[in-house]
Amino acid sequence: MSVSTILNLKPVKAFEKYLGDMPFNISCGAKDMKNVETNKLKNIETKWIETASNLMEIKDKLKYLKEKEKLAAAKLKSISGKNGRELNWFIFKPMVRKGPVQYNKIPFLKTVDLDEFRGSDVEIWKLKFSEQFDI
Repeated sequence: MSVSTILNLKPVKAFEKYLGDMPFNISCGAKDMKNVETNKLKNIETKWIETASNLMEIKDKLKYLKEKEKLAAAKLKSISGKNGRELNWFIFKPMVRKGPVQYNKIPFLKTVDLDEFRGSDVEIWKLKFSEQFDI
């Protein structure tokens, strides 16, 4: 079942219930003001859910395409031969990249605080399904 199908089935209904049960604290008490605030909140929440759904669908498609890329590369490797191949405007050949440095295996670095040499922190955002969301 695709992410878009899952998100179109359950979260929208849950979200509508959430909005219906939500207590609004409007200090002026005007009924029309409550409707305006309710509509604003619904619009913001709806846009957020739509955008999150779109992002999840894109992530799902990228995961699928990454698998297809691996399969196609493996197939091309198997028919390219040991040294790769160049045909028309395509070049497919093996390349070797050095592995990462294993700092924990360098004896004199065990006493050095490597955090002093780190660059700035990098902020990342991750979208995932809530643990409360039962598929």
